[in-house]
Amino acid sequence: MPYARIADETRLYYEFLGPEDGPTILQFGGGLFGRHNFGAVNDGFQEEGFRLLAFDARGYGASDHPHEQFTIEGWADDGAAVLDALELDRVLVHGTSMGGMIAIAFAAKHGGRTFAACADVAFAKPDVYRKTLFRVWRRMAESMPWDDFSDHVTTQAVGPRFLESEEGKDTFELVRTVIGWNDPYTVRQACIAMEEMDLTPLVPQISVPLLMTNGTYDILCPPELAPSGLGARQMADLGGGSQESRELVAAPLFAPGDRLVVGLRPSSPVVEAVATRAFLARAAELRPWEARPKLSPHGGLRLAGNLPRPLAPGAWTLWVVVGRPGKLPDDETLRALWAAPSSRPTRGRDWIALREQLQIRCDPLSQSC
Repeated sequence: MPYARIADETRLYYEFLGPEDGPTILQFGGGLFGRHNFGAVNDGFQEEGFRLLAFDARGYGASDHPHEQFTIEGWADDGAAVLDALELDRVLVHGTSMGGMIAIAFAAKHGGRTFAACADVAFAKPDVYRKTLFRVWRRMAESMPWDDFSDHVTTQAVGPRFLESEEGKDTFELVRTVIGWNDPYTVRQACIAMEEMDLTPLVPQISVPLLMTNGTYDILCPPELAPSGLGARQMADLGGGSQESRELVAAPLFAPGDRLVVGLRPSSPVVEAVATRAFLARAAELRPWEARPKLSPHGGLRLAGNLPRPLAPGAWTLWVVVGRPGKLPDDETLRALWAAPSSRPTRGRDWIALREQLQIRCDPLSQSC
């Protein structure tokens, strides 16, 4: 079994899923599930060409189970330690529930290792209502039969309509099974970690794109918490720590040589071959981006390739032209199109040109960086 042995000699189990050449997503599971939290979405990620790095956090699943105090920030640091052990520089980050809270901490503490992050059904600090809920969960975990505790948590985490749908009919049994794989000590510690969590000082340090996804009627993690908490909407109001940070969040941040993957979803599925040309552009400079196009099973278009070197730091525009084979504009027409400023797509009879802003940071391999 593959293990990453981190600095304090703790062994963390990990596994890779999906294509080896795809962009890597580091996944943080919820407080009751570990790496098994993502069964409903992993197939979709892999079909879209992503490589998933799933691991059991300290205390979960096949990883070591030290009986110690756990914290959200500590689990985030363990994620960075896994990247170190596997010699991975920067990744996408995805976490759900408590894993989303860990993703927030990771984006703040390890922004240099993060292209972008998604925190699903999470917040940065619980209000009184959620603190009480986590405390009651902990007491239940200490006193109730494990299956009853599992069923109670399921009713608070999953909507009633989904539970009675065809897709959700096996949810109770699935959650009982997955929770049963985890150490009760760790589950109780996870409840304490969420109850005591306060990531407020970290939020202004986030300088990478962070997507918060919260259900309007979710009783656990709605978009907005009571005044004592810090939910997704309050986090957005809090903003970044500087004007520079806020500008970086507005445009994805990359380094020369980074692998970039762009997904395009046309209004109707693509079912025939397409031709593409792509550039990094600013002012009168057009730098070709050698991106390999690939159609997804759902009719989308995926472009993947490494950004060119050298590439000066600062704002650049990713400019992609997609159309029928043999029908793309010639070089002279392309330069004329680029010289005509436009923030909207430019269309021809057999092609479309799209623009997206990027921020390029200093090349870590450059001696002047």
